[in-house]
Amino acid sequence: MWSVEMAARAFEAFVEDANPSSRFLVKGSRHSEEAKIGLYPQGAQRQRINIAFQHYFGALGGALGREVS
Repeated sequence: MWSVEMAARAFEAFVEDANPSSRFLVKGSRHSEEAKIGLYPQGAQRQRINIAFQHYFGALGGALGREVS
């Protein structure tokens, strides 16, 4: 079962991978010391998490009446 901390780090990685326009939003899930020691998801796990978040936010956008791509 995921802990709150693991879920937060997975979401942080998802946001950074989405290339947000503001670098103040998130930074460090790829190349920071924390990333280097494995505190953020990496590789195939990170890809699966990103896909899951994309599906979730797509469904949420649909439920709110607008599609999110």
